[in-house]
Amino acid sequence: MGKYLKLFKNHSGYTAFINGGGGDSPFLKPNVSYCENSEHVHFNPYDYSDRYLTFIAREDGATFTFNGTTVDDVTNVASYSLDNGTTWMQIASGVSTPSINTGERILWKGEMTPRSSRPWGIGSFTSTKEFDIEGNVMSLIYGDNFAGQNSLDGYDNAFFELFVGSYDDETGEYSGTKVVNAKNLSLYAATLSTACYYGMFEYCTSLITTPKLTATTLTDYCYSFMFEGCTSLTTAPQLPATTLADYCYAHMFGGCTSLTSAPELPATTLANSCYMAMFSGGISLTNPPELPVTTLSDGCYWGMFSGCTSLTTAPVLSATTLVKQCYQYMFSDCTNLKSITCLATDMSATYCTYSWVAYIYPSGTFTKSSSADWSGMEKRDGIPQGWTIVDAS
Repeated sequence: MGKYLKLFKNHSGYTAFINGGGGDSPFLKPNVSYCENSEHVHFNPYDYSDRYLTFIAREDGATFTFNGTTVDDVTNVASYSLDNGTTWMQIASGVSTPSINTGERILWKGEMTPRSSRPWGIGSFTSTKEFDIEGNVMSLIYGDNFAGQNSLDGYDNAFFELFVGSYDDETGEYSGTKVVNAKNLSLYAATLSTACYYGMFEYCTSLITTPKLTATTLTDYCYSFMFEGCTSLTTAPQLPATTLADYCYAHMFGGCTSLTSAPELPATTLANSCYMAMFSGGISLTNPPELPVTTLSDGCYWGMFSGCTSLTTAPVLSATTLVKQCYQYMFSDCTNLKSITCLATDMSATYCTYSWVAYIYPSGTFTKSSSADWSGMEKRDGIPQGWTIVDAS
């Protein structure tokens, strides 16, 4: 680790040090440095990717349980440390850790194999109290050799529903763990695998801050259901990926009832069902993402905003040729939606607009292409009944 604090006379001294003039430690940035003549403090952000997956208790008496899946008759088990990695204890699946108090930490590691059939993944955690997460989730797969591992290739379903919590036989629902802050959780992998983060934080109703999602090339189902039912989440993570895959964002923020704004979606080429029901049930969403892509894929926007009851204006839909199920249920149950601009001229694809405007606001403005013919379509599949129709300029 670099020196925690270092004093420099000026900023040029700081620059020279980190660019190779550091004597015994060339190219090593101090964690905190102070430039005397400019009274400027430099903070070097901590790299959490070289730390074991770590839980920090927010309440006294917190215990944790890891329920490992069984692969080829071998059950995945985890090891934990209460002394910052000096000593480790292996814990059997389904057995609770000793309790820790507010501010105390428990580190995790393992060399686990994800299961390729239900129950998928390596297993899931449960918790009795609220906690924060930091460190690298790869320590659950690569053990002590996790640092620098940036590929999940060959680990399909790796962290499938990892924090989904316990299952209630009576309600048929998961409880979600009580994780609150996951901003310092490192999802370091640049190469993802099928369904690697599927449902990772599903039903974590205490979650407020998410980890960064830095991968730019996605895989099938990789982020599906990742934050579904996270009812305390108000801000979504940035989604920088430009190469999408089938169902990659499907249901990702479904039921996130406190989410008001959506992240930008920079990809210009879509994949089948890539945004399926992405924000469905987001009753607080008022700022949807722009959707400028003009070449669609089957089911790409299926139910994307269904049940977003605070949404008043739809994003402009610029595609002229629709494809199978692309807008199906897209705005259904958006009971306050009053403005839609859709420039489609070919709506002949199977179920392309099926029930896309069912149960929306009874009056509003529909802007269409002057060459588009929406006549003869069912009202829930075409232009909402009672709406004013305007030709785009």
